[in-house]
Amino acid sequence: MSSPSNDPASAGVELDDHADMVSTKEKTGDPDVVKKGELIDRIVTRTGLKKRDVKPAVEAAFAEMIDVLLLGKSLKLPPVGKIKMMNAKDLDNGAQVLTIKIRTAKPSTPVDDLDDDAAPVAAE
Repeated sequence: MSSPSNDPASAGVELDDHADMVSTKEKTGDPDVVKKGELIDRIVTRTGLKKRDVKPAVEAAFAEMIDVLLLGKSLKLPPVGKIKMMNAKDLDNGAQVLTIKIRTAKPSTPVDDLDDDAAPVAAE
């Protein structure tokens, strides 16, 4: 099994160059982790919206995503792809561990056409 690439371009994701933003390593101490606050800051920078407007929307989106996954439903979120919960495990402290699968689309494949385990089918 190959390890996932850290290059967003290889996953078909386009990222704007935000040279004015503080690097992930400087904010978190770990270059592979983007915390919620930094994500919100990045969205503020990308959209030009005010942080007070972005933060509750992002938090609500995260809560709804978890609620939908816990109901056993899948999410189709272009350009991310299809997100499906594969397993949930309850922990002693009331928290849960969710194992999710994210199926990304080829840049030319609409997310709606993705099956869980099948390869994308070309339109005829």
